[in-house]
Parts: sequence; C-alpha cells; structure tokens
Amino acid sequence: MIIGIPKRRIRVKTGFPPKVLTASPESTLFELGFANRETVLLEEAPSVMKHNPMIRRSVPADNSCLFASISYCMEKKVSGARELRELAASIIASDPDKYDEVFLGESNESYIKRLLKPDTWGSALEIAILSEHFNIEIVTILIQTCEFQYFGIDKKYKERIFLMYDGIHYDPIIRNESGKSE
Repeated sequence: MIIGIPKRRIRVKTGFPPKVLTASPESTLFELGFANRETVLLEEAPSVMKHNPMIRRSVPADNSCLFASISYCMEKKVSGARELRELAASIIASDPDKYDEVFLGESNESYIKRLLKPDTWGSALEIAILSEHFNIEIVTILIQTCEFQYFGIDKKYKERIFLMYDGIHYDPIIRNESGKSE
C-alpha cells in the first residue's frame, strides 16, 4: 500500500505524454524498458462501480406522489402518503402565526383544506415541514434543470433521502441493495 492506496488501485504512467503501464507485478523496471531518469507517475485508479448505487422507484401519478415518494424512502411503502399529507396539514394548522396568509398566499384554513384534498400536489413547504418533523435531510433532484434542492441541510441530520422531480411528478431515489439495474 502506498500512501493509503491499495496496491490494486495504483496506476503507473510513464513516457510523454504519460501512458498507463501494464505489466505483471513480478516485472522488473529493466524488463519494462525504463530509461535512466525517466519520469514515473503513480496515481490512484478511479473506482469502478459494479452496480448502480442508487435507483429510481416509481410511485403512482395520483397527485400524492410527493408524499408517496417520501413514504417509500422512509418505509419502503407508498401507503403512508395519506398520513404524511395529514401530518403536514396538522403542523401547518398548529402554528397559524407562522403559517399565516402572508406566508401561505391564502388563509391558513383555506390552505389546509386544499392540502387535505387528495388531488392537490404537495410543495416545497411540505417537504421542509416533513424534513424538520422527521429530522431527515431531503434532497430533491430537479431533472429538467439538473439542480438540487436541499431541505434540512443546515440541521446536520444524520439521515438523507432523495427525491426526483421532473416538474410534474416526484419519484423516490433509493439505495440499490440488489445491485441490479431495474
């Protein structure tokens, strides 16, 4: 091991421009054709993933996809979507001074009534509320713009979940435990 790099990950380059040298571990410098005072570069070879570390799971496009995606990331099931919607609504209802008409763009009561309808989309507000409630960082990947939105990043939560958003629909992004492309 050289400077903390395992032997199998060390790549040797020589010549100009430097080219990767391929040889057996038993080869001598003389056998490899090294000249006197030749420059040799040692670098760490990039890690090659043998599987997809993250994978997208599809949830129903039923206007509750945000809540279903968070539920799937947390519990590996989409059936908790309704409960998460209701939880976000109850948190908003419990603090009408914070979530007032100026903040919500409508009255607290009106916002909650609309949010509780199953055909209403969830928003960044609900993501932020659920992030704080569950002490979990939620990263939303906006695939149309290749941007990331971070919720709870300033809280230094120990857990993180990922959601993919295409402008209309959310899907969960989870660790691929099987190692298969699905």
